[in-house]
Amino acid sequence: MLYLVDMKLRSSLGNPSPADGVQFIENVIFPTLERCRSLVSEGTIVAGGPVIGAIRLVFMVESENPKMLEDAIMQLPIWPLAETAVVPLTTFGDRKMSVDGLHETIKKRFS
Repeated sequence: MLYLVDMKLRSSLGNPSPADGVQFIENVIFPTLERCRSLVSEGTIVAGGPVIGAIRLVFMVESENPKMLEDAIMQLPIWPLAETAVVPLTTFGDRKMSVDGLHETIKKRFS
């Protein structure tokens, strides 16, 4: 199943000093980007990437179940510092089948 994941840095982290910024980049940003690259190589992240001009990631994950998805998200060093939203997605084909059924029901009821 596909999931759209949107992770953005919480704004409540304040205004770090330059030294804090360097530490944040070394301990959070670089390891998060490296882990995401690994997830792409493994086929877990199938599309998306960092948002230009923001400390934010938007990507699609292929996962067999929600637990595997959660495990992948929780492996990212930025996870405890991020607001994370996950949207489960269906396929265009599955949606078409659902709409076909609805279409037939409406046609029978109102024709």
